Amino acid sequence: IVLSSSHGNEFSFESDSLQNGLFTRALLDGLRGSANTTRDKTITSDELRDYVIRTVPAMSGNCQHPVVSRDNITAKVLFPATGK
Repeated sequence: IVLSSSHGNEFSFESDSLQNGLFTRALLDGLRGSANTTRDKTITSDELRDYVIRTVPAMSGNCQHPVVSRDNITAKVLFPATGK
C-alpha cells in the first residue's frame, strides 16, 4: 500500500501552526485513533486510507488530495491504535 500526500499536479501543503504537512498531520492523527471508526484496538489500512482521503482535502480547502495505490487490494494491514 502506498499513500502519497497529493496528486502529481498538486502541492503538498505545510502548516507552521501544525508543525507538519497536512498529510503528515492527518496520517499521525489517524494512527493515534482518529481513523479508528470501529473503536476497537486496531486501525485497518482501509480506515486509515478513508480518514486521510477525507481529512486532507478538508484541511487544504480542497487543494490537496492524497492518493492510494494498492498492489493487492485484498490485503488488510492492521495498526495498533496508540491513543492521543
